[in-house]
Amino acid sequence: MTTAVLATMLSRQLEHDVTDETGLPGKYDFQLDWTPDAGPCPGATADQPSIFTAVQQQLGLRLESRKPG
Repeated sequence: MTTAVLATMLSRQLEHDVTDETGLPGKYDFQLDWTPDAGPCPGATADQPSIFTAVQQQLGLRLESRKPG
């Protein structure tokens, strides 16, 4: 998927707008493992990180919070 599609998926998961500012072209194949705030999903291990930590550690990207304006 593209990083723009990843941003859209993260927006849905986080229920906040996520904007792709990576400037990375092309499509990528990856797996992102994290524990949702509501608790582990079936088959997930309890030691999986938050989505914020997972994005940084597993994809090398950073989610930054900004005030609208």
